[in-house]
Amino acid sequence: MGSNPTLRTIKEPAKSKDSDLLNFGLWLKFTKDNRDSTIERKFRFFAKLSGTPIEMTNQVLNSLWCDKSKSNCLDAITQYAEFKKMPYNRPNFRVYDNDEMFVPNPDMVKRFVYRIRSIPNKAMILLSVETGCSSGEAWSLEWKAINFSTKSVTITGNKEHRTKTYSLSDELSVYSSDYQKRISEYSPISISQLALTILL
Repeated sequence: MGSNPTLRTIKEPAKSKDSDLLNFGLWLKFTKDNRDSTIERKFRFFAKLSGTPIEMTNQVLNSLWCDKSKSNCLDAITQYAEFKKMPYNRPNFRVYDNDEMFVPNPDMVKRFVYRIRSIPNKAMILLSVETGCSSGEAWSLEWKAINFSTKSVTITGNKEHRTKTYSLSDELSVYSSDYQKRISEYSPISISQLALTILL
């Protein structure tokens, strides 16, 4: 006696969002006049998301993406909800939807300066943070403006800024007298040289 043939289990293909996204892409192109590259960028977001617009939003907000990517993705979800004619309120997202002026605290500034790789930029920003001088005032600073004995610097103001003397922190006042003697008193400070003296 032969055994009864085993019936193969035929799985119905799960409803994919591919066709839905295809129609969404056509809608973006012909209704919203999006470029092909823009549509492709939005599709890359949706490849990592699933569910309803609300569920996608939660996935975005809980992800480790940078703020800019999250904001761009939320814009794409907003358009997708419009395409699907589904009610959706885009959440306000951190600094992108905040009109209030952001003022970093001293610890945040230190961490920011620490991450700057360019030594010239790091030196100029340190000086600007401590004195409030503009970039032009920092670049035009001369050695004669620095008083090593009093740990102070005189910033010659421009663009209606007043000339003023500021106290320097120990970090910015670590200038070697021997090093300073090798620099012409009246020559502009090289920011790279300034940085080296700061980091000694």
